[in-house]
Amino acid sequence: MENQKRYVKLSVGHELLGVKYEYKHFLTSTCTESYSKYLCLSTDDAYVAYFTMEIFDTDRCSFKFYDGPYKDRWIHYDGGYLYVTSKYDYLGGNFSNNGSTVKLWTNQNGTKYWFKKGNKYKNDACDNFFYVVTTTNESEALTFNITDIPSSLLEPRDRPIPNPFKKAYFFKGDQYIQFDIANDRADEGYPKPIKGNWPGLDAFADGFDAAVHWDNEKIYVFKGSEYISYDAPTAQIDSGYPKPIKGNWAGMDDFTNEIDAAVNLGKGQVYFFKGHYYTRYDIAAERGASASYDISSYWPGVFYDNINAALNLGNGKVYLFKGSEFIRYDIAADKADEGYPKPIKGNWTGLDAFADGIDGATAF
Repeated sequence: MENQKRYVKLSVGHELLGVKYEYKHFLTSTCTESYSKYLCLSTDDAYVAYFTMEIFDTDRCSFKFYDGPYKDRWIHYDGGYLYVTSKYDYLGGNFSNNGSTVKLWTNQNGTKYWFKKGNKYKNDACDNFFYVVTTTNESEALTFNITDIPSSLLEPRDRPIPNPFKKAYFFKGDQYIQFDIANDRADEGYPKPIKGNWPGLDAFADGFDAAVHWDNEKIYVFKGSEYISYDAPTAQIDSGYPKPIKGNWAGMDDFTNEIDAAVNLGKGQVYFFKGHYYTRYDIAAERGASASYDISSYWPGVFYDNINAALNLGNGKVYLFKGSEFIRYDIAADKADEGYPKPIKGNWTGLDAFADGIDGATAF
């Protein structure tokens, strides 16, 4: 028969299956960005997840995300079981080596992970995570409710996703500028001195090399061979800092001194730049790639060396600064946007004082 299609939302009892329309997609609020390809069952302030449902027969159907950053990707349901296939790029790890009872089940669609209500697998990085099952007994499997959604409620298709970041911070020498992301302009009264406005950063108050926002609301600030852990919610430096980079950042042997720039791209990956090279750091694994890669070979269209600052504003773009210019890089397309580099002056309202160059930048 011809496949039937309709718009639906999925739930298990009062629990919505799916996403919050925020930067941390497919997560409960207690999950971390590093697991953004997973699907969660959430009672924790989740928004309705809209899908297009395609029914093949009584036992098989598929759900395509209607909107959001992963629109047109699929999940699948098969005779009482909900699963996600590697074919559609929704897997992110092998749980069989983590002390769980999860086993792999493979058929013509690819490797499957099976889910069950009530059998919770706790991941080290997230207290509220997958429900998993190894049974082949359909009566024990997860079942969920399907609610039809009028197509009129789904318009416009490309409704905006709230940006989790409110402010960006640009640093140059011993000064900084606070930038309002929503208004796309610097706040009044800047630049201001770092000293006296960033409690605990006195050791780096005359300037630093790079700053990057972590998923746990920490900001790591680097200068020379040292770094500081800064707690963003409390605006305080963590005790015991500065510390040496060497010995505290596994897999970062080539980046233990004078880092040029750093940026959190999301999905648990932070990138560090130095000279012609970059390395990738895995937040969940707490280690770098133990290798250096040529910037020009893996970052199409960007500055090939000596990047001064890198900034992720949470809008799907990364901004890379060098001297008086910047390049906008599209994360999804994995390449620089057309028409760049452009001058800082005239394109970043209120940053005229830093128009000839930026030492570091971050957002939270």
